[in-house]
Amino acid sequence: MAKFLRNIVSADDCVLSGISFNHLDSDGRLILEINDQNIEMLREFLTEQLAKIGFDKDYSLTECGQVLETLIDIFYVDSR
Repeated sequence: MAKFLRNIVSADDCVLSGISFNHLDSDGRLILEINDQNIEMLREFLTEQLAKIGFDKDYSLTECGQVLETLIDIFYVDSR
């Protein structure tokens, strides 16, 4: 999922500039450095990508769409 995220945001310099991808934890999992403002920008970008590439011709969720939905959920920040 980390590789997918890196690849999809690499197409948008504005979104990419707000994220640091250079850390791995001891299990090899990617640790992102991102602030709340950039999280919201990332979620908006992922949502746009979901609309563009996340569904097949029958409007069923594709594999990419499932990953995008998961990422959108992961980056949800409750502002209450």
